[in-house]
Amino acid sequence: MPAEPCTTRRKGWPLSPRSPPTAPSISSLIGLGAVAGAPAILGAVIGASVDNAALSAVLLGVGVGAITQVITQISPALRDHAGRLLDTTVVGGLAAGVAVMYLTSLLVTA
Repeated sequence: MPAEPCTTRRKGWPLSPRSPPTAPSISSLIGLGAVAGAPAILGAVIGASVDNAALSAVLLGVGVGAITQVITQISPALRDHAGRLLDTTVVGGLAAGVAVMYLTSLLVTA
């Protein structure tokens, strides 16, 4: 006679070093943000200010690659419990981010 599959689920945090039961500190979040954002910002700023076209393309590519990597890592966390990617909170946050970027671009002269 085959054994019945286990249908009970454990509640709470899994016992894994990758998911701590406490929230990360602000300094930890700032450090992780710097690690994630520094290559994108540095590559974009230096790439836009370099006179050599080939070097500019490489540095802008580093910036775009860093941004793509961050989007790839964050996008699974943006899904809601039903698995939908375009949750109203996510869409609102993205729209607010685009609005802030647009308003910032109005302040910067070319």
